Amino acid sequence: MKAMSIFRRLPLLFLLAFMLSPPLLAVDLVAAEIEPGELEGALWKFDLTPKGERGPMLTGFFRVSDGVLYQKTTRESKEFDKSVGKLSREGRDKTRVELEDFRAFGRNKNLHDGLSGTLLLKFERFGNCSGTFIDGDGKNWNIRCVRVQE
Repeated sequence: MKAMSIFRRLPLLFLLAFMLSPPLLAVDLVAAEIEPGELEGALWKFDLTPKGERGPMLTGFFRVSDGVLYQKTTRESKEFDKSVGKLSREGRDKTRVELEDFRAFGRNKNLHDGLSGTLLLKFERFGNCSGTFIDGDGKNWNIRCVRVQE
């Protein structure tokens, strides 16, 4: 009887898996540009959403190596070689990052560059963290980060 109920739920599970897979495609495409072993540090995908108000969700990638955040110099660049921030640990599971000339993309792939401010992150579980980004204008953003390649 229990086995039968599992089989009835399989289509629902496949539908759910399909619905969650499109965001992973973008991650795969960016990671596919970098051969295994060529990346120094870890590659992270992030999503920024304004706190407490409606506004555009911004997204992008950065690489972390030796306590420094890097992004691509241009959209067409293959290397994450532009330094945009420095990490400092604040306890076992918290990190503070001072960002300068950070960039992210909006829904229509509109570039939002020149972002600066402070990023406060808390590690939730292996390869996942979230927190608050306070930009140079004092606006607060929620941020979620997922490690996509190491």
